[in-house]
Amino acid sequence: MKNDGIKSIIVLGSICLVVAILLSSINYVTAPIIAQSADSAVKESLKKVLPDATDFEEMDLPDGSPETVTGVYKDKGGSGYAVTLSTSSSYSQSPLTFTLGVGTDGKITAVEITNYAETKDFGSYPQSFVGSDSALAGVDEDLATGATYSATAFKNAVSDAVSVLITLGGVNEGEKTEEQITEEIMVASLPGAVDSNGKIRLTETDVKIEGVTSAFKADNGVGYIFIGEYNGSKLICAVSASGGVAVYDMDANVVPDVDSAFVENMRLAADFSAIVEKDAQAVANVLSDGDMLENIEINDHFGVVTGAYKSGEKYYFVAHPFGYSDTMTITVAVENGVISTFRNSGELIQKSEYYEGFELDEKAYVEGIIGKTEETLTDEVVLISGATITANAVKTSIGDVFKVYKEVSAK
Repeated sequence: MKNDGIKSIIVLGSICLVVAILLSSINYVTAPIIAQSADSAVKESLKKVLPDATDFEEMDLPDGSPETVTGVYKDKGGSGYAVTLSTSSSYSQSPLTFTLGVGTDGKITAVEITNYAETKDFGSYPQSFVGSDSALAGVDEDLATGATYSATAFKNAVSDAVSVLITLGGVNEGEKTEEQITEEIMVASLPGAVDSNGKIRLTETDVKIEGVTSAFKADNGVGYIFIGEYNGSKLICAVSASGGVAVYDMDANVVPDVDSAFVENMRLAADFSAIVEKDAQAVANVLSDGDMLENIEINDHFGVVTGAYKSGEKYYFVAHPFGYSDTMTITVAVENGVISTFRNSGELIQKSEYYEGFELDEKAYVEGIIGKTEETLTDEVVLISGATITANAVKTSIGDVFKVYKEVSAK
């Protein structure tokens, strides 16, 4: 019996050894073929975006280049550059890869998609980049309806590609339109109204204020943006739900000496009664019986945290980040620098066609966050596999909470 067992082990080991040798041999034979095939696919895409090119020379990427840029190729004949890119929309494990053709004038000549595994089709969105320079002023984002997050990943990768070419000295930087500059300042002035897509989410409101030409309210209620003129100059004013006001000129500089009455009119026009009531209710839902609550002012904050309160040594904060399909309301309590409460009003995972059958043990997830400090709350703790947008909303909220906590607890 003992000898039979030894024989079985020897036979099994021999089989494993043979299989390992066979697999190694197959890999030895197929690896160069696969590599050659991938190389041929890259060369084919280069020719498609720069059909008049005579020959391509691969250029060294500058230090610190974005990971999205996987290669830059220069046409030796002088027609321009081809850039290979790889990015992700957070929906698919399969990367979105494509090749971009850019002429020596800095304008995009062609786009060739080499891998796209999303269920939502881009349509003609990628082709709307053709003819644009680094400013991307001619891009029609309406063509990406239904594939918003993939479209943003695509656009960011295109920006990375042109940025690398500018760094290499191959093309010049394009000039942005006034509308683009305005949007960039709006994003910087009220970051709490920016979703994980990088877009500021605003709805225009009919507010009549002398000197104000346009007024917008953040879709998640964290603030307002007012655009107007003062002493002949265009100004952009952000008013946060916590009472903060910041005024910027078109060079993105803070303007400190604006007439106080002009600013106060905008502050008074910003109606935050609904979100104040929502914040109070959110905190009430996590308070223990008999806790006395003190409201804390956080006037200089423009993030997703809109309310701050104190009860004894414990601080409560309410944040309103954008989730996948709607605004979330997240309540976090911090005591002595440690998270003691984490609660989201409603389900963390907002159901959609992407999340059919998706399961999350919310109790275990919340327990993983409680007890953490700013230093110990790692990305791995916040991560929700398959629900990146929700995880980013949680990460943004808690990041803002700790930022405000350090400010108010130091007073």
